[in-house]
This record gives sequence, structure tokens and C-alpha cells, in this order.
Amino acid sequence: MADSSDASHRPAALPRPAVLLPPACHQPLLHADLRRQGLLSLRTCDSLDLATWVELLQSERLLLPALPSLFAHSPWREAGLIALPAADPLW
Repeated sequence: MADSSDASHRPAALPRPAVLLPPACHQPLLHADLRRQGLLSLRTCDSLDLATWVELLQSERLLLPALPSLFAHSPWREAGLIALPAADPLW
């Protein structure tokens, strides 16, 4: 039996970042599938302007499903964003 005081010494889990998605009208299947799975918090960017996307990614705790090669190009490269490996592939 575990000591109940162990729970008070565990660090609090960090909130999961939301996934930034393009407007649903541009990626309806991606939106539908991610909403159906219900595993991630979703945030839609209604703008297709790259500067808006970069600003959101820099100012908020958001993930962007993208190929790592995207970050080799402007304005993504200059934004100082970090590419993380996917935990699980999206099917």
C-alpha cells in the first residue's frame, strides 16, 4: 500500500498544448478525425496569413502538425520555433 503523502510530492502535470489547425473549410477531414478521436485540444486559426500563424505559435502554447522541413523556410525559420517528433503518427 502506497503512502498517501506520496501524491502530494508529485509534480502537477503540465497542461497539454492545443493543436493549431487551419480553417476547417481547408482541412475538413483533419478537423473531423481529430474531433472524433477527442484526444487533443484543438485550436483553429481562421487566417491563412503566415504571419498570423507564426505570431500565434510564438505567443501561445500550441502544437502545429507539420513536416519538420517546413521550419527550414521563411518565416518559420526566423520564428525560433522548435520541431518536435510526433508522439504517434496521425492516421
